Amino acid sequence: MTRELFVEYLKRTDARSDTDLARYTVQTRPLATLASSEAKPFVGIGLKGVGKTASFLTLQAMPGADVIQAINAETQEPQDLTASRPTLQYLPEIRSELALQALIALASEIDKTPALSKKVPQDLQQRLHVLLADLQGKAKEAFANLGGFSVLGFGISFRNKNKTASDFKLLGREKADEALKLLKEICALVSIRIVVDDPEAIFATDDRLNENLIAALIIAAQELQAHIKKNFKCVVLVKPNIMRALRRVDEFVNLELDSLVRLSWSDEELRNVILRRAEAAKVDLAQVFGAAPEPALKQLLQDSRSGPRDVLRRLSIQLDAYPNLSVTPENLELTIERYSGACFDQIFGAYERQYPGLARISLILFEGKAPDIRRAAIAERLDQMIAGSPEVLAAKDQPWARDATLLTDLLVQFGLVAVNRGGDRVLPYHTTYVDEAEKPDAIYSVLPGLRGRLRRTSMPASTKKKQGTTKRK
Repeated sequence: MTRELFVEYLKRTDARSDTDLARYTVQTRPLATLASSEAKPFVGIGLKGVGKTASFLTLQAMPGADVIQAINAETQEPQDLTASRPTLQYLPEIRSELALQALIALASEIDKTPALSKKVPQDLQQRLHVLLADLQGKAKEAFANLGGFSVLGFGISFRNKNKTASDFKLLGREKADEALKLLKEICALVSIRIVVDDPEAIFATDDRLNENLIAALIIAAQELQAHIKKNFKCVVLVKPNIMRALRRVDEFVNLELDSLVRLSWSDEELRNVILRRAEAAKVDLAQVFGAAPEPALKQLLQDSRSGPRDVLRRLSIQLDAYPNLSVTPENLELTIERYSGACFDQIFGAYERQYPGLARISLILFEGKAPDIRRAAIAERLDQMIAGSPEVLAAKDQPWARDATLLTDLLVQFGLVAVNRGGDRVLPYHTTYVDEAEKPDAIYSVLPGLRGRLRRTSMPASTKKKQGTTKRK
């Protein structure tokens, strides 16, 4: 295999379409926590680019469960919700439907896996088939057609793979209680994992966010786990801006904080994202980095904001622009402006619609003579920016521009600043990032990966022109 194949692997940043993902998957500590039915956290919060889709796919293959049911926008047809209902009205239906999802997946797996069938006594299997047959007429036909669940105006119902409504009806109280009781008995013998990715994409056909419904899904998952207690896990993967929106739901504030885990990476794990691809392509690192790869690998990690997507994009941009140069810290500076543009575009695309102007603030905040700013000084700096920057003044009516506390929270929760800790930088992909960033004496700086963009906004025009004439070799 060749260096060209390695570059091709680097460009595969969309896990959904990467057919070779299993060859270089890196399992992280947060992922192991989510996969474990004994660990309490079940909500994984992931920045765009941190590997949330890869986590969704990996959780479907990780050991620790006899039965795994995956649910995302591709397993069903998104539904147009004309009106929302209170969270507690959704809760019984969603709880019942999640239980039914688990039971249907179990019945299907029993039919295919003799070893699993031996774990479940015949009397429980009989009760399972009777329950499902009673609900859907012919269990065998339903197992063949099941494609996932979708949310309708009146609640949740199943749809088949052809995107047409099935003959499922919502469980009545008696049948719901029966399903929950049966699921608990079965989970004493086998383990079941449900994985839900991007619930906001499942529950809508446009940009509207049904906060009550998503909150109900997470609360229902928590209640199911508390009820069953053993060998059952319902993992929900969400973006931080969705989690923030759920704060407006009264019932959601009672969700225990230790139910949450940030999808994050250690430096060693993130380094392995590159190394595993090199191994898969059978490429010697010396062909790419020269005799001493470690300094360049360290720089690649420092330029990453959210994790895998950034570090892969950073390296592929470099190799595309300078295929004949070894990747060194010095040579990486040749493409910093190009990479910073891509990094900024990712931030802009993720948050601009919900928080207009926020992406630019992550740069403007650090323009000028002082490259760092203390957390406690954000309010003063915001006033200065509104007074001195026409761009910020134009956004003065945005909620973040009127409230420095909100701005600070958004900068941290969305990973828009780096944290200076002694001589080191704590970056958004790091496990300790939020804890460090929320300390009262925290010092923020521009994300290293955005420094090329920052330089372009603050350099004299003559310097910018000179920088822009660097030729590709």
